[in-house]
Amino acid sequence: MQLGVLGHKTGWAECWEARKSLDAVLKQNPRNIRAQVARAWIDYIVDTQMPRGTRWVLGGGNKKRGLATVREAAAIDSDPFIRAEAGFALWDMQQREANIPAADRDRAHARARFSENEELRKFLAAHDSRATD
Repeated sequence: MQLGVLGHKTGWAECWEARKSLDAVLKQNPRNIRAQVARAWIDYIVDTQMPRGTRWVLGGGNKKRGLATVREAAAIDSDPFIRAEAGFALWDMQQREANIPAADRDRAHARARFSENEELRKFLAAHDSRATD
């Protein structure tokens, strides 16, 4: 999304469309975990990455609500892939918030839960090395 440069509004319509679509899905099925996580990301990113004026124009955001929603979604017993998606969203948000102890717990949980996944091991190893740099 590039809303910072005057006259260059890449992503404007897409952001609003995503919000409307996700809100409609959640109105119809409030327990849709994937929609909850996606909507939480919008709240989090708008609140943490957008300048104040742009935040207002985009309808606002709320990083605390985004974190809480993803934390709840990651704890729900659901399809393993949906739960993994929510868990990785939570891990990413915790790293962005510099909540390293919680992020490390989630990384260890993912490593144990998907121990046979070679790609995940490589991904986590790369992030392990970045954390120590």
